[in-house]
Parts: sequence; C-alpha cells; structure tokens
Amino acid sequence: MSDANITDYLDKLQLLLEEHEARRTSTLDKLELVIAEDLLHDLQLHMLQLEIQNKALLQAQAELRSKEAHLRLSQIGGGIGTWEADLINNKQIWSENCIALLGFSAIEEPTFEDFLALILPEDRQIVIDATQSHIEQSTKYEVEYRVNHANGEVRWMRSSGQVERNNHGEPILMRGIAQDITERKHSQSMLENTRIALEESSSRYLDLYEFAPVGYLSINNQGLIMEVNWKVTAMFGLKRNELLQERFAKFVENDDKDRWRRQFTIMKELAGGEELSFDMKFSHENGSIFHANLNCLRMDDGEDQS
Repeated sequence: MSDANITDYLDKLQLLLEEHEARRTSTLDKLELVIAEDLLHDLQLHMLQLEIQNKALLQAQAELRSKEAHLRLSQIGGGIGTWEADLINNKQIWSENCIALLGFSAIEEPTFEDFLALILPEDRQIVIDATQSHIEQSTKYEVEYRVNHANGEVRWMRSSGQVERNNHGEPILMRGIAQDITERKHSQSMLENTRIALEESSSRYLDLYEFAPVGYLSINNQGLIMEVNWKVTAMFGLKRNELLQERFAKFVENDDKDRWRRQFTIMKELAGGEELSFDMKFSHENGSIFHANLNCLRMDDGEDQS
C-alpha cells in the first residue's frame, strides 16, 4: 500500500470514527468503533515503522557514500586503484583511479588485452605468467611491471589479487589492486647506485691501504693489533694472521717496552683526530732490530681503535 493510499484510508477512518462518536449506544456501533480504532492504531504503527525504516535507509546510504568518498581519497593519496576481472566473459571493471594510474583518460568495458597493451613488451610475459600461475596453480598473485603512461612516462606498477571460484572449483572472477610504485623504484635504484659507488670507493680505499709503500696498522685501547697492511707484515717478517689480535708491545724491542707503555698511555688520552709522532725499535721475526717512526692518530670509530 502506498503512502497516499494509507493517508486516504486514514482520513476515511477518521470520518467513520466521528460518525460513530454520536452513536455509541448500540452494541453494533460500539463493535464497529472498536474495529475502526484498532485498524487506525495498526495503520499508525505501520506508518511509524515505515518512517523509521526510511530514516535508517537514508542514513545507511549517506554512510555508504561517505565510505566510498574516503576510499577514493585513500586510493588517490596512496596511488592505488582497484580492478575486477570477469574470467568467463573477458570483461573487466576498473576504478576511476585505476584507469588514471594506467594512463587512460577514460575507457568503457576494458579487457585484459587493453591492459596488456599498456605493458612494456619485455614485462608483458611476466604478467601473463603470473596471472596464469595464480589461476591454474593458486600461487600468490603479486607482480611488478612497467607501463607506457599517456603522459609519455614509463611508470612502475605493482598488481596483486585473488581469484574466486565456483562450487566446481572453476575460476570465474579475479579481484585486486594496482599501485603506482614508480617513486619507490626510483629510490631503490638510487640506493643501489649509492651502494655500488660506496663499494667501488671502499675497494679503491682498500687497495690504497693494502698496497701503500708505508706500513699501516690499527690497534685498540687494549693494545691489540686489529688490522695491518702488507707493508707491516713485510717489516716484521710475519703473516697477517700471526699479527692480528697480538699485543703490539710483543714486537717492540725490549729496551723500548717501557717507553712504549708511556707513549701508549698518552695515545689513549689524545682527542679524536689528534696526532702523536715518535721513534721506536722493533724486533723482526729473524731476530734483527729495525727502527721505525710511528705517526699515531686517535680514531674513535666505536671500537676503541687508535
């Protein structure tokens, strides 16, 4: 019954009540009045329920519109679009943001072929293989690829999704998201280039350190040798592993050991970057004695090395 019919019916009942108000003496009149009042009450209650349901529906619609707006904003802000693929009819539904991310100004009834046409040829098979593997073997669908954007740029995209199957286990639908990860890829590329440059720089430094014409060594605050270059091994006539973790004082000539302890105490009290220079006698592995000038530099690198 429509709202207009209900209102018309209520008006008629109201007239009926007024007519019977003057004739309340007979049993029949009283019965008719009771019936009319009951009907009026039921209809009023029904209209109240309709009004409540209508308000609830309007509120639900408003909340849905608000959620959809928030979702669109979050997708735009995060560079994310949603897509849905009908695997039976080869039809796809792309969100507005997904269409924009892929470089379309607008497109009606997009297909998987439309999507593949955007992908760089060298990445196209990667996407095809990932899609087939997910549908046929239920592997995780998560793939990164490059697309030719309408603005002329090559953009990096990442897609992930999940297939849905019917009661017979047959794939019928696939839903997922597409995300623009170009900035992340650029950052990764910059970090990788920086890492390579640092490794090359470190390699050049190690070459300069290792093959320098003078001896370089590092000792910690306990006086243990932590690192040496080849020149130091030649000066002492020992292999690298025979020097590392040994006390430097072990190789100082006996006559200079006390002076070494005093100088080492002074070295440990130096400020970072401050230098100290002095001469000292050392013992070679073959028993000979040689003189060397030590130029010491305090370096605070977190390992208490000098």
